Amino acid sequence: MQQLSFPSGLTGGGFPILTDDQGESRVGTIGCLVTDGSYAYALSGEHVVADTSTPAFTLQSGRRVRIAASDRKAARKVMLETI
Repeated sequence: MQQLSFPSGLTGGGFPILTDDQGESRVGTIGCLVTDGSYAYALSGEHVVADTSTPAFTLQSGRRVRIAASDRKAARKVMLETI
């Protein structure tokens, strides 16, 4: 994997999300952060965090830091007008 560098202490849209699933390392990005009023969710592609409870990491100051775990909630294609 390339040497990646990102601002420390910040996580949001466009930030990398790293997972290990089925013996493979996967890299994607956080599309955006959303909330249901109680919890905050980072949206990403299903190819990165497919299984429920998959730990998700990002890089802070060059170190891999756990930031989340995938949830059973999923949205595939949703028309913008319905959101």
